[in-house]
Amino acid sequence: MAPLFRALETLSPGATTALTITELIGGDMARFVAHGLQEKVSLEVEFDAQIRGDEVWEIEATCARGTALARFDGDRGLLLIRAPLKKPESLADPLPRDVALARHALAGPVRVGDAATRDRAAASLRAALDAAPLRLTARALDLVLVHVPRFRNRYDELMLPSLAIARLSAFTRGYGFTTRVVDLEAISAGLDLSLFAEDSRIDAWLSGSTDDSELERALDRVWPLLHTSLSTRCLVGFSIVDYFGHFQMNLASCLAKRVKRSGSHVTVLGGERDQVDGDRALGPDMPFDHVVDGDGESALLALLEAYDSPDRDPLHTPAVWTRRALDGGRTEIVRNRIVRSHLNAMPRPSFEGVPLDRYRRAPSAALLSALAADGLAPGSPPEPSLYLPYAFVKGCVADCSFCSAKEHLDVQAPEKTVDELLALRDAHGVRDFVFLNNLVNLSPKWLRSFCERLIAAGADLQWTDSCRPTNIDTELAELMAKAGCLLLNFGAESGSDAVLARMKKGLKRADIIKTLRATHEAGILNRVNLIAGYFHETDADVDLTISLVEELNDAISLIGCFQGFYLFPGMGVDAHSEDIELRGGTDRLETGQVTLMYDELGGLAWEDKRAQIDRSRNRILAAIEEQGIRTIDKIDEYDLFWLARTFRDRELTARYVLRVPPDAGSRTNQAALMPGGTTGRVKEADGSR
Repeated sequence: MAPLFRALETLSPGATTALTITELIGGDMARFVAHGLQEKVSLEVEFDAQIRGDEVWEIEATCARGTALARFDGDRGLLLIRAPLKKPESLADPLPRDVALARHALAGPVRVGDAATRDRAAASLRAALDAAPLRLTARALDLVLVHVPRFRNRYDELMLPSLAIARLSAFTRGYGFTTRVVDLEAISAGLDLSLFAEDSRIDAWLSGSTDDSELERALDRVWPLLHTSLSTRCLVGFSIVDYFGHFQMNLASCLAKRVKRSGSHVTVLGGERDQVDGDRALGPDMPFDHVVDGDGESALLALLEAYDSPDRDPLHTPAVWTRRALDGGRTEIVRNRIVRSHLNAMPRPSFEGVPLDRYRRAPSAALLSALAADGLAPGSPPEPSLYLPYAFVKGCVADCSFCSAKEHLDVQAPEKTVDELLALRDAHGVRDFVFLNNLVNLSPKWLRSFCERLIAAGADLQWTDSCRPTNIDTELAELMAKAGCLLLNFGAESGSDAVLARMKKGLKRADIIKTLRATHEAGILNRVNLIAGYFHETDADVDLTISLVEELNDAISLIGCFQGFYLFPGMGVDAHSEDIELRGGTDRLETGQVTLMYDELGGLAWEDKRAQIDRSRNRILAAIEEQGIRTIDKIDEYDLFWLARTFRDRELTARYVLRVPPDAGSRTNQAALMPGGTTGRVKEADGSR
């Protein structure tokens, strides 16, 4: 291990005096993970059977100043930095001071390649536990994490437990905080909560200017589960991910007000960064004490420790916004700098306390009826099945001008990713996963390594994910299919190279065509997203998008997210570089999306732009219909996974999953907005269809 320690000393002199081995993961490659306690240093080293002694080591070093991938040459004593983090933001070390605990200790045994390695790893885990007795003692403050139900568009049938809460609960439990999960999504399927989409009504109730007995009764439907989880003293965190109509934030705010009524509890709002309106959440009539800006692990831990210790002040907690009282009854919002966590240093997600049985479902009656009509009905009724969310990429390698995911990039090691998937399979008997990454193909090398490890492990997993329509050739697409990939969501957006360049997509029309043909030939379903009416888009650009759909008619399985372009706060758009001027205020497109109003400099005023967006969408939609391509926003994942596993026939799976769309509005809390298709045609400016 001499090269390892020399490398660590090079990065942070003196750090090896406080080094704790925290993990060993095996397989074809082994990963040695050590955490230095000085300057928040984390070191990860990959090695194989051919690398020994003072030869070359691959190293990933994570420091407070950022992350570097490095190659250490022991013979020459050189540490060569190969690739810095996309943006050198502060990274939180989740294992501070002398309480380092193996990140997998609470979620299950480490996976190793041989008995000797397993024994050494077990010894390291015991040593880490022995060194941190205070971590396992009872804390005076409990944590309650609330999964707030979503309000779906009409065809959205995706029902998932919260991955963010699964990660947060595993993390905080590792620091000795009793953590309870309140999964309101799991119990909301039959409850009508649609009134929480009415912003003005919610604002009036929160301000106390009106009594609303109907709203109170709606709250009563979900409140008992949360109320029984509140202890004498706890911090209650609400997690939201959906911007649509402010529904989740409205419901979370009303529940937080009830929490405040029930006792002196601390309330925190967090979730997807571009979906959390921190200024609104900390307004004068709002019941939240804090808002987490960005990743929640270090922020929640710091808040828990601040409220757990009388000598700590939560006001200046990194990555947390707080409302502070001023003289004269005034308030201000203290916005502390964002802090990022690091996926490679996070524990395995823990779904402990989540009622997973509520997420189990059999294939749809419509699918079984279609199969029976063709003589393919199963011999006995299928058992309800479960799929789980998972992710191993935060942020994106692309720099799309309209997307906030470009702010940060963090990628989990492929061997840790496969290790966690196998652990979730073994713990819950689940072999189907919806990956929630912004992209699965962050690099061909990473993706190839991930797929090869899944195949070598005999995992027999099935999965879907999002994907950039570039850098996937026929060979890689076939490897993905062999590793269990069933469906990919592609953000193609446009068929015009000019529009793609303005969007800063980092790819061209030719890349889209090549990639979708490769994945289609491998038997992977291609769900393609398009945008109509981007800034300064012309009729000629729309023509190119229509011709792209026509050219890829056989390779596009369905058009997914297709709507007029709408602009919302936190989206990441720079008005100056896009040559637009914001007016202030909001408007609605004919399809119902709320958007900020803007004028194109040297182009269309908002009133004309709004009409153009709807007109362009109609033109593209008509072309899609002429090609016979389904335009449904979502497919039924239960049907997809069951079909693929039961018949092991990709052509049959594609035929039936696309033939039998989910029933429109089959769930409560779904908007009566059609994302596409003939009945989803928006009205033209003159009122015609």
